[in-house]
Amino acid sequence: MGTANTIATAAPLRIRCAEIWGGILAVDTDMTTAGLSASIFSTAHDGDRGGDMYYVSVCKWDYLTRLAIADLRGHGGQASRLSAWVYASMEKRMNTTAGHKILSDLNGEVKSRGFDAITTAIVAGYHTTKRKLYFSNAGHPPAYVQLQGGAWQPLALAASSGPANLPLGVLPKVKYDTNNVPMQPGDRICLYTDGVTDCVGPDDEPFGDAGLADSLNRNAELSPAGLKAAILRDLKRHRGEYPPDDDVTLLIAEIS
Repeated sequence: MGTANTIATAAPLRIRCAEIWGGILAVDTDMTTAGLSASIFSTAHDGDRGGDMYYVSVCKWDYLTRLAIADLRGHGGQASRLSAWVYASMEKRMNTTAGHKILSDLNGEVKSRGFDAITTAIVAGYHTTKRKLYFSNAGHPPAYVQLQGGAWQPLALAASSGPANLPLGVLPKVKYDTNNVPMQPGDRICLYTDGVTDCVGPDDEPFGDAGLADSLNRNAELSPAGLKAAILRDLKRHRGEYPPDDDVTLLIAEIS
């Protein structure tokens, strides 16, 4: 595990039962599991404002695929430690749909070990026999889903009482919720870090939620890899001559 500014490309990966793939290296690749196919891009900009990490795991029976993305405001040792904790928690919880327990694990680690950087994370898991997507969120930008060929829509957690679904490490005790949405073959999900929506152009206007939703819907007929590439092109066009000022991670997955 480690950070890198070069993009690692490879042939599509096949992730099988009781396996975890991911980390904090820059990557641009495709992957498949028994439940879904996905395309992911992740890169670090030249600086120390953030550290993105991504993971995909498959349960030992090959029917639960879990996707996780975290965004740490810090690189180096902190990013490497958090990446290791994400891996350990996903390994521990790979056979359950309870993604909120992964976030609880991580919140305890981050708070108890005195992290001085804000971390957000999102965890989603697709169960092939239940045909449901389970999702939990720790202060992270919401996932988007496309159901039955309709418009892409953000996934929001229901309102919860008390301290809930906060970024990791803000408080020692935080409630993290899990919601679910039915999904069928052909339905899609988009996970990303705020390096996508916060991307600023020459007019100082961010790409924003509206820009992401527009790009998703305008290019909805493309494959996951094609859709990923189209969004990245739109980001580059929006940024113009400006260099990237934050890490960018983007994952598009389609239910098999």
